[in-house]
Amino acid sequence: MTRFIIFLLLFSTSCLSIKPTATKTKSSSMETFFVGDDGLQYFIKPMCFQTNTQNKCYLDITFRHKNKIKGDAIANISFQTDSPINTINQIKISNSLYEIVLDDIECMFVQNKKKQVVSRFTTKIQNTDISKLFENEDWMIHVSITNSNQIFKPIKKTQKTIKTINQTLFIN
Repeated sequence: MTRFIIFLLLFSTSCLSIKPTATKTKSSSMETFFVGDDGLQYFIKPMCFQTNTQNKCYLDITFRHKNKIKGDAIANISFQTDSPINTINQIKISNSLYEIVLDDIECMFVQNKKKQVVSRFTTKIQNTDISKLFENEDWMIHVSITNSNQIFKPIKKTQKTIKTINQTLFIN
C-alpha cells in the first residue's frame, strides 16, 4: 500500500506541466519571466483595437530585456472580422510621434468563431522600435489587405495599458 501511495504521488507530480514563474507586476497587462543570462522576458498581454465598423484586433508583444532590449520582439495580432483574412500585405503601427512598417507577416491560422472569423498572424518588430512605440498611447494600426485597408484604434483600456507599460518599462 505504501508503494502505491509513493507511486501515485510521483506519477501525479511528474504529469504536472512546468511553467516558468511569472513575476507579478503592478500591471495586470503584462508578465515578466526571468530567463537567466538573457535577463527578463516580457509578455504584453493582448491589447484591443477596433475599427469604426466594430471589427477588432488584438496585439500581444513578447521581448527580452537586460540592459537594453535584446533581439527582435515577436508581435502576434489576431483579427475578429466578418470575413477571413488570409494574407496581409503590410501593417503600420503608429502614434503621433513614430511609425513602424511591418512587411514580413506570417499567417498562423484562420478559424470560425461564433459569427465571426479569427485570423491570427505573427511578425517581428525591431528592438529599437518598441520603446518609441510606447511613448504615446494614441496608436493606430493600419492593415493593408489585398482588397481593402482597415484602420484599428485603441479602446480606452488599451490606451491606459500602453501608458502604464511605458511608465513601468521604458521611463528611467
